[in-house]
Amino acid sequence: HLGEQKLVVLTNSSVYNETLSNLCHGCYQLLISYQGLSPMVRGTENLDENHSIIKKSRYIKTLDVTLTLKAGDDLYWQEAYRIGVVLFIAALIAAFLAVIFYWNWQSARVSLGMLLQKGMSRKEFIPYYQPIIDCRSGEVVGQEMLVRWRRFDGVLVQPNQFIPYAEDSGLILPITDLLLDQVYRDLAQLKGWVSINIVAQHLESGLLSQWFSLNRDPMVKRIAFELTERKPITQFELALAEIKAVLPLCHDFKLDDFGTGFGGFSYLQRLGINSIKIDKMFIDTIGTKDLKGAVLDAIIAFGHESNMEMIAEGVETQEQVDYLAAKGVYQHQGYFYSKPLPLKELLHFYLQVSHVR
Repeated sequence: HLGEQKLVVLTNSSVYNETLSNLCHGCYQLLISYQGLSPMVRGTENLDENHSIIKKSRYIKTLDVTLTLKAGDDLYWQEAYRIGVVLFIAALIAAFLAVIFYWNWQSARVSLGMLLQKGMSRKEFIPYYQPIIDCRSGEVVGQEMLVRWRRFDGVLVQPNQFIPYAEDSGLILPITDLLLDQVYRDLAQLKGWVSINIVAQHLESGLLSQWFSLNRDPMVKRIAFELTERKPITQFELALAEIKAVLPLCHDFKLDDFGTGFGGFSYLQRLGINSIKIDKMFIDTIGTKDLKGAVLDAIIAFGHESNMEMIAEGVETQEQVDYLAAKGVYQHQGYFYSKPLPLKELLHFYLQVSHVR
């Protein structure tokens, strides 16, 4: 303070200009404001702010000075360029990783296809059987054949690890052909009928009628088929013709996982199927407050009204057994009775059931 006047001294003012210019030439402008005086400008004198305006102020109490740092278009475009380069590099890396992932995925699919073909040549696909019980008598009335893949090294591959690929690639057809032959050899030891899962491709290809034309033994009349709905039927004329050709030669056709697939009621009507398997999803609602319980009751009512044969899948508790029996659904399949078994264990299960009865 010089009397009524004040003297402001800015030391090393060139340092501000040099520092700001080194950070980004032409990007920054520093305003040094002291009360009662015009702001002093450091950095660039002409700051373009047509596209971007960035401003940050700080008051230094001990000096009674306000510093305002401003940035504009030059900083925006410089950072945009830097970010663009980073994003471009990141995109290249992501694309490179995606190509590697896709290549590995394709290689795995090709490898799986080769393994499946080798498995067929080695007869590694074997049938397991899950019994279907009449809950009134405890008698085995049939069984569902469930494919298992036991590799040459003894490893048992889970169905969900190869069935989807087999269906997508069309290998499900030769696999089913092999299993039909194995089931045929087991029939003499099996009780009742045995169901084999098929998809739309089986019906549209005519595989079943071809197999029956080569196997005229009356015993094959005990083979049934369960149409799964993992993929919709696209050629109804071919599918219907196949069912009409095979139906007199087999036990029957059943609609698997009823109420959860593509066709449902329309399949029953258009294909003439008169047997349904109630999906485990609905059986699980028994004894709960799940709203799907009402759907279960509606399915059962529909089955009775339409004179459908009904089989309940996924039965696991006595409560479910009692509920279904009270509703008039007597054929049950599930872990309450037995898990899927290889033939040797299934024959032992027959003996246990007979002993209990």
